[in-house]
Amino acid sequence: MHKLSRMLPASYCSIISSYLDNRQFAVNFNSATSSISDIEVGVLQGSAFGPILYLLYTADVPTPAHVTVAMFADDTAVLSTSATYQGAVATLQSAIDAICESANRWKIKMNEVKSIRVDFALRPCSYLPITFGNELVALADSARYLGFHLDSKLTWQTHIKTKREHIKGLQRQILLVARLPLQVQPDQ
Repeated sequence: MHKLSRMLPASYCSIISSYLDNRQFAVNFNSATSSISDIEVGVLQGSAFGPILYLLYTADVPTPAHVTVAMFADDTAVLSTSATYQGAVATLQSAIDAICESANRWKIKMNEVKSIRVDFALRPCSYLPITFGNELVALADSARYLGFHLDSKLTWQTHIKTKREHIKGLQRQILLVARLPLQVQPDQ
């Protein structure tokens, strides 16, 4: 609410606060029910309002020069450009450090283990490591972002291959359904 109060009128903040405050949950499993506990952080998962609040909350993520930060819901891509590989890696590391510092300050949990790195370069480069928090970021040949598979040479080969496999799977499903005998429902 502190961050939102700097961006939105007080009346909007009151509405959002009423949406976030005094929430509770319990877990039901078979015939057992847990005790009721308070929900202290987060938004209702699956709500239409959740992604909007997340975007407002993360709107001030640091974006240094020569860096693009692309965010959608909880997926984030950080892109660094430079005339040299060493310059791009140094800029990227400094941007990631700034993003981590901001995330820690605002208690945003980021998953270092799920993070990957793709070096988009036309010429081979000697590998320079990057860390995210306390974890070394794994180097990959491609990354998936917003449904697109981006390979290190930007040839779209990985994306095309993945989409072809998906379409073949759909075709198999259609053929299986087409082979099923028609079920005639008796008149009721």
